[in-house]
Amino acid sequence: MACTKLFLGNLPEVTNQIIQYLRNDLKSLYSCILVNRHLCQITIPILWEDPFVICRGHHYNFLDIYFSFLDDVDKVELEEKYGIKINSSSQNKPLFNYPSLIKTFNIFRFEMHVVNWINHLDSLPSTADSEPIRGNPSRKIFFPKTIEDIGFDIKKDLPNSIEIINSICVLLFKLFINSEASLNNLRLLSSNGINFLPEMQKLILNNPKITSDLRVITLDVSNVSSESFLTSLPSISSSIRQMNVFFNGMSINISNVIRSQNRLSSLSFENLKYNVNLMNAFKSYPQTLTSIEFNICNFTNISSLVGILYLSQLKSLHFFHCRGLTVHDFQSLLVHPNPLKIKTLRVHGRTSGINLLLQKVGLNLQHLDLMLFEHNEREKAFDSIINYCFEIKLLYLSWIHEDDTQQLFKLITRVNIKYLSLEYPMYFENLPLLKQLGQLLPNSLRYLDLCLFIDPNDLKIFLNNCKHIKLSYLLVKNFNVKNVDLTFSRLKEFVKNQRVKNFAYQISSFDPNNDEHNNFEKLFDEIQPFVTMNKYSDLIIKISDL
Repeated sequence: MACTKLFLGNLPEVTNQIIQYLRNDLKSLYSCILVNRHLCQITIPILWEDPFVICRGHHYNFLDIYFSFLDDVDKVELEEKYGIKINSSSQNKPLFNYPSLIKTFNIFRFEMHVVNWINHLDSLPSTADSEPIRGNPSRKIFFPKTIEDIGFDIKKDLPNSIEIINSICVLLFKLFINSEASLNNLRLLSSNGINFLPEMQKLILNNPKITSDLRVITLDVSNVSSESFLTSLPSISSSIRQMNVFFNGMSINISNVIRSQNRLSSLSFENLKYNVNLMNAFKSYPQTLTSIEFNICNFTNISSLVGILYLSQLKSLHFFHCRGLTVHDFQSLLVHPNPLKIKTLRVHGRTSGINLLLQKVGLNLQHLDLMLFEHNEREKAFDSIINYCFEIKLLYLSWIHEDDTQQLFKLITRVNIKYLSLEYPMYFENLPLLKQLGQLLPNSLRYLDLCLFIDPNDLKIFLNNCKHIKLSYLLVKNFNVKNVDLTFSRLKEFVKNQRVKNFAYQISSFDPNNDEHNNFEKLFDEIQPFVTMNKYSDLIIKISDL
């Protein structure tokens, strides 16, 4: 009875929650379309929110659906300028206004879908003097159903082809605007040589309604057009929650842009090389900011990091492969009276002084992800974790060396972690880690990810010593390509006896033709009844997931 009410739409709140839960399960969503009209009505908008994210193989009929919404003027333009005739004789009117449903727009994917749609024209007979610029003779290509005639050869005239691609991109984006679509995620990164980006930015500036509810924007500031668009952002949207900026050599002060977004919670900068007064500007930034990420940035010309301390709501701080960060920079943070109450810290690269930053944030830090390439920096960082960071629940350590092992053992016994990931470089063999690690792991541990060279005898000792732990997740990436059967058999017995719920095992440089590997698939099947097997990459818990 309840199911009947659900399917008939008598319980709309419950039905909507179920469909929202299935957002990332395309197969289930497509099945819901066929149940009844009610489920179809609430499922179709979700499927068309981000139509360009799906890899559709050789089926581009969803673009044909967009073309069917073009007005007669645009259809005439396509036919007269490029010989593309859109079939307007269809008697079946679409049930939905599909162009109005789009919410996420990625310009790179959009352009590629248009290019691939045009590449269907390869199926037309070539003229005697035409030369293909690219192609795969083994690929079967299907001709679009809505195109009746074509008056050019895309393989012969590349400049003309680029013009056609840009024209079609403009027509489709104008269609989204005229259909009153409202984007909430806009990604303007284009590196495929197509010149649609400047035209699209003009269209948005002249039609700001399409971005009035924008929440996430990713922008490549690599030319004057993009710089102008970024500085004009306050006039087209003030509701942005997440902003990602790729500078690519441009020097631009975006402080006013950031100040204009009174709901901004996440900032990400990549390839920042110039002093754009960001740190000083943080003092007047919205107090809604909770996360800042610096990726491949150069801090040489930035005088101080103290501005970060004025972001009172900051909870997450990330430095990925940045240059120019010195002990002096972090010392200035340490001695400043303002607290830095972040819960998540991620640092990757050759950065000096991270131990001082750990001292500053230690009392509140819960999630820590470190990849430090210098041994002395790892040593000092581990000491700070042991002495100042008592609340860590998640600890991800990468690029660990053999010399770090004893200090690592001491660290593990001092923190009550639930999530632990340890990664050694693949060239370290015969490590003493597994022989002692098992007995040191805390009872609180629920997630363990090991990425290293594993000796099956050491593994046996490790598994026997950690039976006191009730793991929910066990991930193993093994750089040892020998003794595959023995290693996996021991892992199989452990996950079976310990009732591990989720298990992933990956062998580096796996070779199915190797005699030592040919039984791996059979062993994999044997373990399925006892545990949920997953791909290693799929089972990794990211800090952002917590």
